[in-house]
Amino acid sequence: MKNYLILSIFFITGLTGLAYELIWIRLLILSFGSTQFAITTVLSIFMAGLALGSIIFGRVVDRYGSPLRVYAAIEIILGLYCLLSPLIFSTAREIYLSLAPATGDGVYRAWFEPVHFITAFIVLIIPTTLMGGTLPALVKYLASFPGRIGYHTAVPYAVNTLGAVTGCLATGLFAIYYIGINATVYLAGIIDIFVGIILFTLFSKGPAAVQLREEVEVPAPLPFEGIGSLRRLNLILISAFTISGFCSLAYEVLWTRVLSLVLGSTVYAFTIMLATFLAGIGLGSIAFAPFVDRLKRPVLWFSILEAVIGFFAIASIFLYRELPFIFFNLRELFADRFWLFLLVEFLLASSLMIVPTLSMGAIFPLVNRIYSRGATQSIGKKVGDIYFFNTAGSIFGSAAAGFLIIPMIGVQNGVVLIAGLNILICLALLFISGTTRALKLVCSALFVAGFAVVTIMLPPWEKMAMTMMSTIWIQRTAPLRTGA
Repeated sequence: MKNYLILSIFFITGLTGLAYELIWIRLLILSFGSTQFAITTVLSIFMAGLALGSIIFGRVVDRYGSPLRVYAAIEIILGLYCLLSPLIFSTAREIYLSLAPATGDGVYRAWFEPVHFITAFIVLIIPTTLMGGTLPALVKYLASFPGRIGYHTAVPYAVNTLGAVTGCLATGLFAIYYIGINATVYLAGIIDIFVGIILFTLFSKGPAAVQLREEVEVPAPLPFEGIGSLRRLNLILISAFTISGFCSLAYEVLWTRVLSLVLGSTVYAFTIMLATFLAGIGLGSIAFAPFVDRLKRPVLWFSILEAVIGFFAIASIFLYRELPFIFFNLRELFADRFWLFLLVEFLLASSLMIVPTLSMGAIFPLVNRIYSRGATQSIGKKVGDIYFFNTAGSIFGSAAAGFLIIPMIGVQNGVVLIAGLNILICLALLFISGTTRALKLVCSALFVAGFAVVTIMLPPWEKMAMTMMSTIWIQRTAPLRTGA
């Protein structure tokens, strides 16, 4: 029963965490501008803090006897920071503007980008580092009970992600507009402080529920073939998971670009797109949780999931040319029913994202199960390590998609490129999966041939349809906004 309460708390802190992210990004964009560089810079710093927190607190919770007390301390400090954040961000904005006065000199403005980065880094690095420490703390606590490490990773990861979905929808669709930015962040900060106090109260006496049993780490038997050492396996695993993180955030940027051309660039549309992406990851993790520890060849499953992501991502391109027409017809039916209209946006976003994001959500607990090798004493460090490298890959994926892929080769070719990376990850993992040589060769040939055939069959990018939808949005969103 106590575990259900803790998971409920983790759901709530996932909600408040996404509320912070949306509000802080909004405040910084208002100060720095809404250019692609500004948005990507802020998002990169946010994710960098999460990565840093995971690797720092992953080691802290392994050394400290009560991971839930660490979690409680994180939430209280985070809540206090958030209560002060309107003042902190206002001060940062004044400092930034004093260093970067308005000017028509393009060269002078370019010099100011380091100031932009440093200002955002200073105000975001502390709270985001604290946020990054929550998952290793909770997994460390759950791993103290007899059971399955993969399951104990999947459940809190899913619960927190689904909490983030709720926070995204609640903040983007309601809170900012009905109670305002400052009131929203104050409410979220109070909730985090209250949650931290509850955790301290529950676990202030006795270490029984959270003190790990003293035991020797016995690696779980995993049938790998062709691996010279565990170190080599870990290197391949971490490299694959880092590149997988790169692909995931690159997809998010690319899909958001496609959908923004169809659904529009309103706050509502962006909220729906982000919520859909997160929902797929959370549902994939929770759906895979009962099976992750029973798999006899987990590396093979990692390989299969990467192939699923790549093939469904490239197959989604066939929908691109149809989306504008589908959306236009549905918009005519539901334009006067705002919430049904949002449901239509969610369904269209899901048509592109749902299968790949479900697979992305299943991969995280699977990789932790492989990497941890049954160890419980160092599980905080293990979770922190894989979360750090996956998030680091995500940072580069987001930046690469926004700054290089879209400007240089376009969205559709970008999806093909990233899907190709997924297939390469699949092939690399397949050859260390412990399957027979014949099966490896046959599957590799099928994957490569299938990817080549689908790529050749892809329809051209419908430039006219996409630009027409942008024009229609400019001309016709006024009635919808009135109806909202």
